[in-house]
Amino acid sequence: MLSWLGVILFAVVVLGFCGYEVHWKLSRLNGDLERLAGLGEQLTQLQGDFAATAERASAIHDGTAVNGSAANSTAVNSTAVHATAPSTAVTRTAG
Repeated sequence: MLSWLGVILFAVVVLGFCGYEVHWKLSRLNGDLERLAGLGEQLTQLQGDFAATAERASAIHDGTAVNGSAANSTAVNSTAVHATAPSTAVTRTAG
């Protein structure tokens, strides 16, 4: 009879520990899920920002305007071309 009580007590302890572990892991996974959902929202926002930036870059490259005037994008294109063109100036050095 005493051995059965020991077995039942052991089973209760093991089942209690298993219940605690399941509860702890479930709460941890729910926290991880919330963090991942937040990261997913940030990723969606970054994808939208990237698409808008790519659209603006394409518009500047094509010479059309997005939320502005064509003259403004032409000025930006002109500046970008002059800024990236290699310099052909020759400078004298002392010597």
